[in-house]
Amino acid sequence: MQSRPEVVDAEQVLKTMGEADIPGVAIAFVDDQGTIATQELGVTKKDSADLVTSATIFGAASLSKPVFSYLILKMAQEGILDLKQPLNEILSFEHFCDQFCQEYNCQWEKTADDLKRAQSLSAKMILSHTTGFDLFKGRIDSRFDPGMEYRYSGLPLLYLQKVIEKLTGATLEDLAKKYVFEPLEMKHSSFYPGFDLSSMSEEGREPGRIYLKAAKHGLVYEVLTEDSNTPWHNMIPWHQLPRDFPRNISEIIQSKDKWLSTILVHVSKTHDIPPASAPNSLFTTAEDYARFVIAWMNDEELQYAFEPIIPMTKDEWAKGVNIRSENLENLACGMGFELEVNGEGKKPLAYKTGDMNQWRAQVAIDLENKTAIVYFSNAKNGHILASQIITPYVKLEYALDYFSNKYGFAIKIEPDWQKKEKARFEQIGKYLDSQSVSSHLQRMITNRNIPGVSVAIKQNNSIESYSAGTIDASNMQPVTNQTIFEAASLSKTVFAYIVLKQIEKGLLSKPGKSPESGLDRPLHEICDFGPPHMRDDPSYKLLTARLLLSHQSGLPNEFGSYGEKYAAAAGTRFDYSGEAYRFLNEVIEHVTGMTLHDLSQVIFNSDELGMRNSSFIPYPESSPQRQMRAIGHDSNGKKDETDHFPRQFPPHPAASLITTAEDYLKFLRVCAEDPFIIKHMFEEQIHLAGKDQKAIDADVPSSVLDSLGWGLGIGLQQTDQGTIAFHWGDVNTNRSFCAINLKTGNAVVCLTNSANGPSIFKQVAESVVGDLSPALNWLKGRGENKPVILNEARQAISHPSITSKSIFSHSHESIRVDKQEGEKIAVLRKRGG
Repeated sequence: MQSRPEVVDAEQVLKTMGEADIPGVAIAFVDDQGTIATQELGVTKKDSADLVTSATIFGAASLSKPVFSYLILKMAQEGILDLKQPLNEILSFEHFCDQFCQEYNCQWEKTADDLKRAQSLSAKMILSHTTGFDLFKGRIDSRFDPGMEYRYSGLPLLYLQKVIEKLTGATLEDLAKKYVFEPLEMKHSSFYPGFDLSSMSEEGREPGRIYLKAAKHGLVYEVLTEDSNTPWHNMIPWHQLPRDFPRNISEIIQSKDKWLSTILVHVSKTHDIPPASAPNSLFTTAEDYARFVIAWMNDEELQYAFEPIIPMTKDEWAKGVNIRSENLENLACGMGFELEVNGEGKKPLAYKTGDMNQWRAQVAIDLENKTAIVYFSNAKNGHILASQIITPYVKLEYALDYFSNKYGFAIKIEPDWQKKEKARFEQIGKYLDSQSVSSHLQRMITNRNIPGVSVAIKQNNSIESYSAGTIDASNMQPVTNQTIFEAASLSKTVFAYIVLKQIEKGLLSKPGKSPESGLDRPLHEICDFGPPHMRDDPSYKLLTARLLLSHQSGLPNEFGSYGEKYAAAAGTRFDYSGEAYRFLNEVIEHVTGMTLHDLSQVIFNSDELGMRNSSFIPYPESSPQRQMRAIGHDSNGKKDETDHFPRQFPPHPAASLITTAEDYLKFLRVCAEDPFIIKHMFEEQIHLAGKDQKAIDADVPSSVLDSLGWGLGIGLQQTDQGTIAFHWGDVNTNRSFCAINLKTGNAVVCLTNSANGPSIFKQVAESVVGDLSPALNWLKGRGENKPVILNEARQAISHPSITSKSIFSHSHESIRVDKQEGEKIAVLRKRGG
């Protein structure tokens, strides 16, 4: 090997490294004669005096993928594996995912589509990232039929690793040695981190070493990892080691090159060190990687791997974060590498980026001129060196811009580069969260026969909206954040807010009295209301805004067949009542001189609420909002196009609100920040234990009722974790739910256009506000908004919660560390072995 004094301008690169806080970098350039020139700058880690040398080993992160791809292609060359063969014939993908989820505590809903798609997965699809499967936020899912789109993914590569290990009976490390490391003289490369061996008799323990002791029954070892203060202690039984494995520690250490990989395989089985991971656990040197690149770009039999398989115009993630169409049109994916194509008949440029933990790496190959450049760095800002190291040698016109904008990383020093990088991370994080939630919601509603859903959440002082499905099961118009649903009884909480704002103005109180006194003023003193014949009942003169809003009026829910009479004496028990809200609305219209519709529109369109898509009466047929209305469906999916509260009738203060999830969440946020509303709406007016006769008659457990009360227009669940306010809506074919944790401020709104809507409320809401068991069990016991029992085939599908309390949490900064969940796999570890 010949060495060049400088591959790059050391002074300029060191200046950038200082500005970006990058301790060290190793570079290797391959010229058109196949000669490797290397250059090393900086130190092995921050605050260290050890200089980076040509033998310094770096984590390759996703630069592992091309090496694994090459290994697969060499096996295919020998006829061991057919690249187009369905791998499910060798190893069940379902079994692999089940084991993976058990080992790493992730979830897989295992839909019928997933299982069907798994049948066709091939090595070619996996190497070109066209399987549709991946692991994201602790859940395995599939986004499209295999071969149809591009989705950068690590999980399928792990599956392929297990396939070849089963097929050959050899480990990934052994196969890599046979097909890659040894033939290409990559002497410093391994899919395991760079461990050394020492005797357990030595004092002290440091990461990167396995300390050994020979015992009667096996080889005892200790290993200290970066995330632990004490070493992991375990034993490999002698009978699990090869027959010629030495029993003398000195001999083992002296023949480390022969036995280290054997020891690492066993140690990784107990997860005391990370297991070898095809997508991202390669450790190597820049020179070793250059040797690999030379071998592949000069292997005529493997040039087909550099042919475009899927264009990046099929990358939905990239389109979702508004990558320039020019970039997408000039990029594609082959097998192992991404490609920049040019349409001039020239061979493409191949490239790959890697980023995991502190490691950042890039490689670019000019296949036409047979030159290449690769570098490895040991800091999270390492990609910022690309413009000084990569582009002078391989003129990538589109790839780096695509990479930077898709994943967020800065690729050059410029004014405010850190601020711009952070902004991209946040944008990408929000998009990925949205896609993840929407994808999960889509699977959930499909399994429960719900045509459409809209969800809005408030968490960590931000509002996010998600949607899935269609507004009508018979067409493909999607539900969006602007889709309008019938909110049904969610109207009650909004009407309660309207009433309280009038009380705050003093409109219900006697002259000279405090505004708050209006809550307890007998309403008959203000005006007549309700059916005239009911005004002679003693309860009539007891009715106040407080009793009516908290369902203590004694009035039934709706008169209907019950007749126009009281169900109980006012103030004696809890009787959920829509009629009570009608009574109170007559008083509010009297004191304001406005109809409920007009009054509510003034409030909805105020700067404070900004509920631009909400109304207590239906929008006109010709209005844009009417075209965005979700159509209700019964439990069997039959459409219900009924206007339950037609325009020609007065609005119903307890039931006729139409709104979007986003609008309703704005309303909840305002409620939780308004001192007057907080003081009255969320103060318990009645405790349900012993007071809710309907629940008592339905045998709702007293332990449930002990946890519940009612405020003004909203239910209250009291637990050791705090108070959660909640309400539901049910107009048969449109069902909804909302909740707000008054301690954390987290809130959720879920609107559906189906009688089956309640079947997802628990999963959606609890991941945001916390345990809702008392409230939901009360609703189910009373027969309010209870989940519809689906048919037997759907019942057979298991439905875990949206997440283990995490699907709605936003950790956008994690984009810095791993551009897809598979990158984390190499550092997963179980405790306790």
